[in-house]
Amino acid sequence: NILHEAIPESLCSNPCGTGEYFIQKELHCCWDCRPCGVNQRLLQNKTDCETCSENQWPDQNQIDCVDIESTYLRWSDAIAICLVVANMCCLILGLVLVGFYIKNKDLKLIKATSKELSSITMGGIMIGYCSVFLFISKPSVGICHASQIAFHLAVSLIYVPLLLKTTR
Repeated sequence: NILHEAIPESLCSNPCGTGEYFIQKELHCCWDCRPCGVNQRLLQNKTDCETCSENQWPDQNQIDCVDIESTYLRWSDAIAICLVVANMCCLILGLVLVGFYIKNKDLKLIKATSKELSSITMGGIMIGYCSVFLFISKPSVGICHASQIAFHLAVSLIYVPLLLKTTR
C-alpha cells in the first residue's frame, strides 16, 4: 500500500467536478477547473458558463436552467389566517369608531379634534387594513399595483392630517 502511494500519477490535471468548467493551459492535457456562478449553467462543451434567464435557476448538476417555482403566502397558511382575523377585528372596531364619530359629531371634543382631518386619518387606517388582504392574495400584476397604491395611499392619508394638525 505504501508503494502504491509513492508512484506518481502521469497526468497534469484531474477531471473537473460537477458545475465546473475547464480552462485550457498550454499543454493539451493540462487545464484549470473553475466553478460556475450561482445563477449560471455549464455549457455543453464544458468550457464556459451561461447565465440563466431572470425567472430560472440552474438544476443540481448545473447543466440545465429550470423555472423557479414561485412561493407566496396562501390564504390557508397560519399567518394569513391570523392576519385576516386581526384585520377583521380592527376593521369592525374602526367601523364602530366611525359610527361613534357620526353619532356624536356635535360634541365639543370631536369638533376640537378637527373631525374632517380625523375622518381622513380614519379612512387611511381603513385602507391600510384593507391593503393587508391585497398582500395575502395570489400575486399578479393588478394585485401588485393595487397593493402598492393602497399601502402608499394609506400612509399618506394617515400622516398628512397629523402633520396638518401639528402645524396648526
